[in-house]
Amino acid sequence: MNALCPSLTRTGMTEDMMDDRKLLAKFAERIPLGRVCEPEEVAALIAFLASDDASFMTGANVAVDGGVSASNGQPPQEKPMGNSRSDLGRMIRALAMRASATKPLHFRLVRHQSNEKPCLPSHPNTAE
Repeated sequence: MNALCPSLTRTGMTEDMMDDRKLLAKFAERIPLGRVCEPEEVAALIAFLASDDASFMTGANVAVDGGVSASNGQPPQEKPMGNSRSDLGRMIRALAMRASATKPLHFRLVRHQSNEKPCLPSHPNTAE
């Protein structure tokens, strides 16, 4: 069994929303592809999942969302809001000081390659 997870899709259920240009613009700001999903795009994935090509695929949640789940879901910032790297560093140091009373806390700040935002690795011992 697999699940499809579409974002805003042009259907009869969303027909009233499709006439609201301001609302669609707000959605487009948060969807990296910049538009709503079309029913044919969801249907193509359903056809794939029902085909022999997906015979070994099970237990998957497949996003059909124009990249929303791969982004932070926020519109792009025109200019940085302060120095987020130093803010994140201060927050991590404060957490490390609290945790150090019980056991050592090892971490390192890495940069995500696609958008250059600072992030923490999923495991503290992850090699770069």
